[in-house]
Amino acid sequence: MKHILKIAALSVVLVCALSCRQTDVRVMKIWAPEMKNERCSEVIMAAFRQYSQLPNMDGSIMVDNIKFDLKERSITVEFDSMKVALKNLEHIVAGAGFAANDIPADTNAVAKLPPECRL
Repeated sequence: MKHILKIAALSVVLVCALSCRQTDVRVMKIWAPEMKNERCSEVIMAAFRQYSQLPNMDGSIMVDNIKFDLKERSITVEFDSMKVALKNLEHIVAGAGFAANDIPADTNAVAKLPPECRL
């Protein structure tokens, strides 16, 4: 009987371990109305790269897959939602000096933007 209980307990643990999510990769669009040219997208990309190099953030943002649409003024980001939330991504953009969805741009960062990125 003990042998059967051990096997049953091990089976439950194994099923839970295999079914628990390790990653949850999502693709989301961020609207950045003040992003008007390539230089602006470079500033934002640098902010994403810097964030992804923080401790424990490796693989949180797939920086090589980030796409900028200057005409639409949007950023498409692929990220692991088990490590980072959409709000974090919006704050990265806002911290770079650009409004992101409903998050206003950081005023200190706006003051440091290259002239071609300021309104």
